[in-house]
Amino acid sequence: NSSTRYTNAAVALVLLACAHSPASAQSGKFVATIQNLTTIRGAVRLTITPENDKQSRAKVAIQGAPFEKQIAWAIAEGRCFMNAEAIMPVAAFPTVTTRLDGSAEISARITRLTSGKQYYLRISDPQKEAVTDAAAYGCANISEES
Repeated sequence: NSSTRYTNAAVALVLLACAHSPASAQSGKFVATIQNLTTIRGAVRLTITPENDKQSRAKVAIQGAPFEKQIAWAIAEGRCFMNAEAIMPVAAFPTVTTRLDGSAEISARITRLTSGKQYYLRISDPQKEAVTDAAAYGCANISEES
């Protein structure tokens, strides 16, 4: 029956189009790692996972830093050393204090990052007002996972 063949062909084309949809390639997940913080020691790992269309969850994990050290973090649009403004008010990125073993974890709800745009993570001293990327403890470009 020719109508059955056309229906089957149409269904196959729809399935093929969905399987190759560009939207399926974008995970909304982003990561960044700073291997060696300057001035203070330690390493930082940032993971960002989508929560909904407008927000994501950012998790910062710190290892090997001095104990009871307060550390500020922010995400800015652009690349390291562009001294860009944070994507949200700095107060939206909660300061973290390391434990006795020099580790700390914190998570915060942030504005969802846009696929294809460039962002970076800045780690700094919360006691300093205007921190440039060069004066920060560390900076890492954020990459999107597929």
